[in-house]
Amino acid sequence: MATIPSHTSTTWTGAVSSDWFTAANWSDGVPTATLDATIPGSAPRMPTVTVGTATAKALTINGGATLTLAGGMLDAKGDVSNEGTLTASAGTVRLSGGATQALGGTGSTMLYDLTVGSAGASLGGPVQVQRVLTLNGNLNSGGKLMLLSTPSLSSMVVDAGGKVQGTLAVQRAVAGATAGYRHFSPPVQGATVAQLGTGGSPVTVNSDYNSAPDPGKVKPFPTIFAYDEDRLNNATTASFSGGWVSPGATSDVLTPGQGVTVQTAGSQTVTFTGTAVAAPVTMSGLGNAGLADAGWHLLGNPFLAPLNLADMRTGLQTGGLADAVYVFRPSGTYTGSFDQFVNNVGTGDLADGQLAVGQVFSCATSRRRAPPRSRSRLPCRPRAMPIPFSADPPLMYDPASTCKWPAAVPPMW
Repeated sequence: MATIPSHTSTTWTGAVSSDWFTAANWSDGVPTATLDATIPGSAPRMPTVTVGTATAKALTINGGATLTLAGGMLDAKGDVSNEGTLTASAGTVRLSGGATQALGGTGSTMLYDLTVGSAGASLGGPVQVQRVLTLNGNLNSGGKLMLLSTPSLSSMVVDAGGKVQGTLAVQRAVAGATAGYRHFSPPVQGATVAQLGTGGSPVTVNSDYNSAPDPGKVKPFPTIFAYDEDRLNNATTASFSGGWVSPGATSDVLTPGQGVTVQTAGSQTVTFTGTAVAAPVTMSGLGNAGLADAGWHLLGNPFLAPLNLADMRTGLQTGGLADAVYVFRPSGTYTGSFDQFVNNVGTGDLADGQLAVGQVFSCATSRRRAPPRSRSRLPCRPRAMPIPFSADPPLMYDPASTCKWPAAVPPMW
């Protein structure tokens, strides 16, 4: 009786085309859930997946080799080792094995969508995600994960039973080309003031600004400010401008859920590095100092996904805040306007009710319903926009309010 050989692996040859699903392009047939696949760098044509589901047990991409996803899905049951190039302009890489899987290597791994199965995964090399990272199980980043952002497409994380474990980098692209004050809030824990300069605009701090009798004359003049509503408690700091404060050092750690305003050039990308924020996030001390200009706070989205503002309305009102959210869009160095989401109706980039990753918003106590002025009191010399928020009891950011499958992550202006 003849013995039929049992193959456990197949190697890409690229003999006839670049189509993954053509058997003649593989040494021992198209990979399956029980058949390992290897792509050598010496093949005359490199594989491409455009439609359908390409399945493999373990997948190895050797140095000099390239696997391209232009659509469809790559479903791996085992480890994905990449010493070459794994790149995607569309489509999903799904890790669906029954045990923890490894992804990455010394090569370049840029994915469009990545889905981690319930068994979890760990990164063995740098991995970049352009759109949606779905976590059915935990992903151990090993400090090698970057969530990318462009003016037209930014990545987000969907927690569907898993979390990002370890350090990751999160980009936020500035869509507007105009230089001006922009409001940022860190989407990770442990991000520092210095990281706000990763887009190329210098970050200058000077705590002398906070106690100077004439802050506009302080040198060097700060380019970054937080806002402390509690300072609006005496004649010296009674106006809205009195709430602006400069951090003491670029090594100061930013607080997820709180916002800062930064003087930046347009068309740049800021990168935050830290760990995913544990949810829920509670902001306390959002009171009203009692003077005429009091009752506004700079707050921000602390999560790795856009916030659904409609789902936040109850939390805002429970915290004593007005049912009104404002997001500033600069039009010049010290000027701009606000998009708003008021009584469940949005304008501009808030028309879809989504608050971008890393985006700051203004909200105030319920007695202050008027939006901030379009040319309003930033820090003394730089006159730009405030951002409102204030209440006791605290506001709680609930991860259930994050958007699960947005058509597009809203831009950062």
